[in-house]
Amino acid sequence: MAERQKVIVDPAVDAILRDNNRRKQRRGMTQEQRKQAIRHRVTFELDPRVAQMIEVISKAEECSPASVVNLLVARVIRQYVSGEISFEDHRRVSRSPRYDWVIVLPEDVDSLVNELEKRGQK
Repeated sequence: MAERQKVIVDPAVDAILRDNNRRKQRRGMTQEQRKQAIRHRVTFELDPRVAQMIEVISKAEECSPASVVNLLVARVIRQYVSGEISFEDHRRVSRSPRYDWVIVLPEDVDSLVNELEKRGQK
């Protein structure tokens, strides 16, 4: 049996082919499936230390930073809803006319960063 030759495709042609495949898949979906397939991108400003911790965790768990954020946020929201977490101790008056309060991170954030990095080096 002869070996298949690898075909090198121009990146522009590859992008067009992938786009056509996505369109074909979408046409075969129900309206409900299309709604579920939509990705929801959200942009937030993160404290650099928090972003660093997310990166460390995503590397340790070998997954995307977005996956880490989704799991952590969902868990913390569950704790918030059950009353385990309160923002009261972290509220500071905001200088922004848009918000009454800002939430400041706990003082032990730096130690968390160090702890995670040590854990990742093992």
